[in-house]
Amino acid sequence: MSDPFPPSRAFSDRRRPTAAEIGTAALHRFRANLTPDKLCGAKKRSTGEPCRNVPAKGRNRCRLHGGATPKGDGPLGWHTRAVPTDKLRSAKMKAAKRRKQQARVEAMTPEERARHDEWHRTHKPGSKSARAQGRQNRDARRWLASLGQDTAAAPTPEIAELREARAKISAEIARLEAEGTETPTPGVDEPTGGLFD
Repeated sequence: MSDPFPPSRAFSDRRRPTAAEIGTAALHRFRANLTPDKLCGAKKRSTGEPCRNVPAKGRNRCRLHGGATPKGDGPLGWHTRAVPTDKLRSAKMKAAKRRKQQARVEAMTPEERARHDEWHRTHKPGSKSARAQGRQNRDARRWLASLGQDTAAAPTPEIAELREARAKISAEIARLEAEGTETPTPGVDEPTGGLFD
């Protein structure tokens, strides 16, 4: 493999390589020392050819094909059932957490214990985010229920004055309509003679 940075004729003419060029050259040197059996041999789904990426440290596969998956027993184990691990679903880990929490509660002073009990009386069990979500849901239900109720605000003086004027006008219209629909009684207000009589 040829040197990516051949020496120039004079020091003054020498161009300094960029960081990207230095990294590319280092990667080429590193890959030149790797033999095909040291590269990831997983089959690509897109092409069906071997992957040929650099494997994860201490593994035979690259990080895209399972090289970063934890293995073996111990706290960083994977699918271990007999050994207590730091996994959330480990029954032994949960039991140890409960014992630790119980010991912490028993070591509290009476004032701390009273505050602790009061907190547990006022807070539902569960995570903080679940409680916050419950509060948001309750507020939303209250808001939706308030939309259906007719909560009329107290009228302003102008609105009260307009309503009173409207009531007077409606009463006057009703009185005038009643006067216009009255039928004349016989013998009263009858014309004695007409123009064509």
